[in-house]
Amino acid sequence: MLYYLGRTLQIAGLVILPLVVMLEFEGQLGFRDMLAGFLFGAALFYIGRTMTGNPSL
Repeated sequence: MLYYLGRTLQIAGLVILPLVVMLEFEGQLGFRDMLAGFLFGAALFYIGRTMTGNPSL
């Protein structure tokens, strides 16, 4: 069960990153919002990665 939750978090983290880039290109996000989105997506991915049992990147 923990493995599937980790995989879901990894996928969510990978989906958020292109969405943030797309919103920034459209001019809907400022620099702070873009940076927060990148950090949030990377954090989700890393948490998911550690939940699957393989924290090494």
